[in-house]
Amino acid sequence: MEISNKIVLRPRFSFDQKNAQSHVLEAFDGAKKSQNTIKINRLDTHVFFKIPKAEQHFWSPQLHLEVLETDASHCKIKGFFGPNPTCFDGDDGGFMDRPIH
Repeated sequence: MEISNKIVLRPRFSFDQKNAQSHVLEAFDGAKKSQNTIKINRLDTHVFFKIPKAEQHFWSPQLHLEVLETDASHCKIKGFFGPNPTCFDGDDGGFMDRPIH
């Protein structure tokens, strides 16, 4: 993987895995049950890693992975780090729906 000097706000990556998609997704499901340091949510082939609410700050990132099947025994994992989208939809944006007098 080539690294540049550019500042990237949502860095992306991908790599090939020599395991079946189902095996990789089961491993993430197992990690969710075996630890509580990081909140892990899975929706179909997407896996989200978040910092628990009690420890979150507005700058806390999340990791989003997508596990794509390439054949019966291999998969590709694509991911990116980014801000937690829920930190921007609280009371801070409420001024947008108020009329201006």
